Amino acid sequence: MAVLLKGTTFSSGQSVDHTDMNNIIDTATLNPDESSGFIGSQAAETSIASDDLVLIQDVSGTNLLRKATVANLIGGSGVVQTSDNTAVGSEALDSLTSGVNNTAVGRQALTALTTSSNNVAMGHQSAYATTTAANDNVFIGYQSAYSNGNGDNSVVIGSGAGKESALLDKCVAIGKGAMQETGVLMSQNVAIGFETLKNAESGSGVEGNNNVAVGTSALATNTTGSASTAVGYGALTTQTTPGVNTGLGYLAGTAVTTATDNTFVGYQSGVSNQTGDDNTFVGDNAGYYVTAAQNTALGSGANTASGAPAAYTNTTCLGYAVNPTAANQVRLGNASVSSLHCQVALTVDSDERVKKNVKSSSLGLSFLNALRAVSFKKLNPFQWPEKLKEARFLRDGSDKPSDSKPKDDPNVYTGFIAQEVKKVLDDQGITEWDGWSEGENGMQSLTMTAFVPALIKAVQELSAKVEKLEAK
Repeated sequence: MAVLLKGTTFSSGQSVDHTDMNNIIDTATLNPDESSGFIGSQAAETSIASDDLVLIQDVSGTNLLRKATVANLIGGSGVVQTSDNTAVGSEALDSLTSGVNNTAVGRQALTALTTSSNNVAMGHQSAYATTTAANDNVFIGYQSAYSNGNGDNSVVIGSGAGKESALLDKCVAIGKGAMQETGVLMSQNVAIGFETLKNAESGSGVEGNNNVAVGTSALATNTTGSASTAVGYGALTTQTTPGVNTGLGYLAGTAVTTATDNTFVGYQSGVSNQTGDDNTFVGDNAGYYVTAAQNTALGSGANTASGAPAAYTNTTCLGYAVNPTAANQVRLGNASVSSLHCQVALTVDSDERVKKNVKSSSLGLSFLNALRAVSFKKLNPFQWPEKLKEARFLRDGSDKPSDSKPKDDPNVYTGFIAQEVKKVLDDQGITEWDGWSEGENGMQSLTMTAFVPALIKAVQELSAKVEKLEAK
């Protein structure tokens, strides 16, 4: 920007003399070949009184030197009858009437502003449509908050940031394209990063509010989803509605569309979930394939099995690479765990008010006598049949390599063989007993506490025999 000072001479040799400006501007010459936007190609004089400012118009104007009563107003917008405003650029603050303490830098920055105050807009067409009810805002960048007509207390920084929203109220958008195509209303949202909260459905009406998005493309297509937090590249990037999700980490919850009430924390946690609600996945790749609802996975690689387990509901997996074998299941630790310790015994609800079809069990002495108690060592889980092998050894689809073979478990255990117990049940025609089960992957399991009622029944049968013998 050229500044005219007393005695300044330009190459055209044409002088502009003003002696009534308290010697601020005295003799200057204008170059007719210059068209910088601050000093134009036409050399024309106007009568300038002792005003606060000289406005030097761009090449399209007829008057290169115009007087202005607005302190520190520079641009091509003409004279604005208000004070304490600063405009730099053609048509900046062009419509201002009574607003105060506004700063506009760039062509058509705050060009429609009339009565609003305390705004800063820097960049070509920054806050272009902002008019009467917009106060205490900061907009920086090419077409930043371009369509924002109203809305207070927002900070928008970045090329095209907040561009399409007609009302930005108490929002923070930092980054190119952040909150760019947000339709009508955006309130109390935070978007930091390239195309965060970008919202691909421009003009969709009432938009989602109270969201936080930090990281490239986080919550990029959110439309009416509210109260969501996405931190990390691609976190919750495809969410649309209703929201109330949390995704923290690279691609955390990246496939979510209409799911709600989920928490995904960790690298690629919940990465496949689209519509499943009420899930909590914490850990690297936790819940990687899960698409169902009401699941909890805590631990790196927890609940990462593909296939049928991905559709299980109401499962809880705690520990590294722990995976369910059926719905409505709690799993503690993977196959390498050799002991489970706690300070008290397991307590199971057994109130008669939550039971029905109660009848005496016939499972007793004959059943126990047919069982074979054994001692054994565990086979290394790396050597299990493929159908039974844990997902940590079959990590297909994930970029994390399969686990190597762990150390053999040296412990000796006692118990029963599930297949042998099942044969006894079949031989004795017992079809209903909760002590034996088979997962969808074919893994057979035993519930040891289910043997206790059979033991008690056997003791009762033996006691009856002893009493009968004693009575003879």
